Amino acid sequence: MLENIDLKELSSVSDTKPSFVSLYLKAVGDQEKFLKSRERECLKALAGDRDLKTIFEKNMTDIREFLKAGRQSKQTKTFAVFSSSPNNFFEGYLLTLELDNQLIVDTSPYIRPLAMLEDEWESFAIALLDHSNAKLYLIRSAVISDSKKMHKDIMNKHKKGGQSQMRFQRLRKGAIDHFFKDVTENLEKLLDKENVRRVILAGPGNAKKEFYDYLPENLKSKVIATLDKDLDIAEGDLISDSLHDFFKKEREEENEMVQDLRAEILKGGLVAYGVDDTLEAVTSGRAELLLVNMGLRAAGWKCEHCSIFRKGSTKNCPSCGEPVFGVDVVEELVEAAKSMSTKIEFFPDNELLDELGGLAAFLRF
Repeated sequence: MLENIDLKELSSVSDTKPSFVSLYLKAVGDQEKFLKSRERECLKALAGDRDLKTIFEKNMTDIREFLKAGRQSKQTKTFAVFSSSPNNFFEGYLLTLELDNQLIVDTSPYIRPLAMLEDEWESFAIALLDHSNAKLYLIRSAVISDSKKMHKDIMNKHKKGGQSQMRFQRLRKGAIDHFFKDVTENLEKLLDKENVRRVILAGPGNAKKEFYDYLPENLKSKVIATLDKDLDIAEGDLISDSLHDFFKKEREEENEMVQDLRAEILKGGLVAYGVDDTLEAVTSGRAELLLVNMGLRAAGWKCEHCSIFRKGSTKNCPSCGEPVFGVDVVEELVEAAKSMSTKIEFFPDNELLDELGGLAAFLRF
């Protein structure tokens, strides 16, 4: 699960030489063909440095052992592995979401794909219910990570009329309210586990609407959609159908962020944009929220001795004089933001962000 991956920890480790191998590998497909091709390319590039070549080969041996063991997991769609033998560092994950194949050799773990997944696949809950049955699901990384089933016997018919019928209706409503109270309490417990802020209500008939009206305001504000679904719907189909509304809400929130960004720029508020200003804001700890266009790349350099990075090119660090490494400045920004617990939002493609250089940040001060 993405929530079990500590990106802050991954972003905090580095070396003064490119001793880290980061691998993202689809669980289905010609894995060996991709691995052999990238190994050949990397070995050619490292041919002039015997020590780095040996480190790379050791890393790949450790990674292949992990892949061999991990292939037994049927839910795995992508392997994400980070290895640096000189630093005794190895982390491997079996992801339930699919990522493109990548093998990166660098001075630190390449975490941008994981950071984008973490932003895109926030946990959410589904409450599938009628007046007497409820199934509560916590969805993490597109799979069910926790669930609870509930049932209460409630009479549905009464043959007599008059006062007897009215009394029956009062008793029935009281029983339904009591059932809704139990469901609400269990839903709150489920949401508190992950600090979940999105809920989808589903079920047949009017029960889901009545349940929504019953909810306290703090839970009502988390409901993003209601779906007409049978109680016996397959869990996989329920998740698939819910994802449409989940991502619709994601896009709406992204649009709201961009509108807030525009408003802050127009009034000269606490924002930074463009590579240089955003880099300064993030590395100085002033950035509260980093906004990144997903496809953005920016060539730059990094000095591992000084832990500074900049856009452009140079052979030696202007601060300490040591040789520098070529880097993607956006990847370094993502790592820096994660190391400082700065929230990151990735945008599939946004015109305003493009005009601002593909990067922006809301500032704390």
